[in-house]
Amino acid sequence: CRCGAQFCYNCGERWKSCNCEQWDEHRLLARAYQIIDREANPPLADAAQEIAEPEPDIAVVEVGGAWPQQALDLPETYETEEEEPRPAAAVEAPVFIEERPVPHAQTERDIRVAQTIQELRENHECTHDRWKYVRGPHRCEECYHRLPEYIFECRQCRLQACNRCRRNRL
Repeated sequence: CRCGAQFCYNCGERWKSCNCEQWDEHRLLARAYQIIDREANPPLADAAQEIAEPEPDIAVVEVGGAWPQQALDLPETYETEEEEPRPAAAVEAPVFIEERPVPHAQTERDIRVAQTIQELRENHECTHDRWKYVRGPHRCEECYHRLPEYIFECRQCRLQACNRCRRNRL
């Protein structure tokens, strides 16, 4: 609060004297996903250099000048047997499928999200005094201004901010 009263926004008691949650778990999870996705998707300028020529969908292989069917002596057409039509009046018994719980193996992404959530919990009172310079087009998380060349990222909480917000707002 601007007045400096420091009270809980949920219940109105003095700050940190109540049992209210310090943060909303959904917002914490959303922030962790935002950070992980940002790391997984590099800026467009860097990604354009890493794009290779697309590979063809179908590989055509010649074996000694012959097509694969000829090299393996495979027939070009196949004969199929027609099935006799089933009587329409016959009703099949329903099949019951036993549902078993599927074991959920933690993926690398799940582990990284859990680590990021823990870092955010530990660094929730960040003073934003250690910044790193990140090249490429980005968007400031404070003023939402698009920056074509670079952005600053807090080394502790990973907040991305333009130079103006970094110096004046944070």
